[in-house]
Amino acid sequence: SVITFDNYARVLTPFTIDTPLTYEAIESIRPISRRYANGTNLNTAYNLTLKMLKSSAKTEDRKRILFFISDGENTDGKALQSFAELRSYVANGAILGYGTANGGEMKTDTYSSNQQDYVKLANGQRAVSKMDESTLKKIAEETNLEYTHREEEIDIYAVKLKEILDEVDKIKDIEVETEE
Repeated sequence: SVITFDNYARVLTPFTIDTPLTYEAIESIRPISRRYANGTNLNTAYNLTLKMLKSSAKTEDRKRILFFISDGENTDGKALQSFAELRSYVANGAILGYGTANGGEMKTDTYSSNQQDYVKLANGQRAVSKMDESTLKKIAEETNLEYTHREEEIDIYAVKLKEILDEVDKIKDIEVETEE
C-alpha cells in the first residue's frame, strides 16, 4: 500500500505485490495545492498506516514493508504520538528524512499550469519547511527501522526499495512454484 499525507492521509494503492504499480504510485505523488495547504501532523499518517497494517496482518504470512518519508516537522503544533505500535506489524523498510535544519521553501502545484509555485503564509511570505531529524530518529527507533538522512531528490531504489522488492519477487516465485 502507498499512503501519502499532508493535511490528510490518503491511500494511493491498496496492498499489492505489483511492484510497477507501487513505483508508479510513488512517482505520482505531488505537493498539495497552496489553496488547501494548512500544515502537517505526522499523527495523521500514523493513524491510517496503523489501520492499514492491522488490516494486512489479518492475512497470514504477509510481509509488511514500511517506508516513512518526511522532513519530520509537525507544523500544526500538536505533539507527536508514539509510533511503537507499528513495530509489531512491520517486517522491513526504512525511515527516510529529507531536508535541512535551515529549511527550504515549500513548492506547490498551481494546477492551472505546468509550473510550480510556493506555499505562502498569511503575511504573504513563502513558507519554510525545516527538517526535524530528532523526530524521524525517534520514529525509526520506535519502529525498529533504519533511519537515513537524504538531501538529494529521492531515489527510493538506491536507498532500500530495490532490495526489498527483489525479496518480494523471490517470494512470489516460491508461491508460484508451490501452487503448481
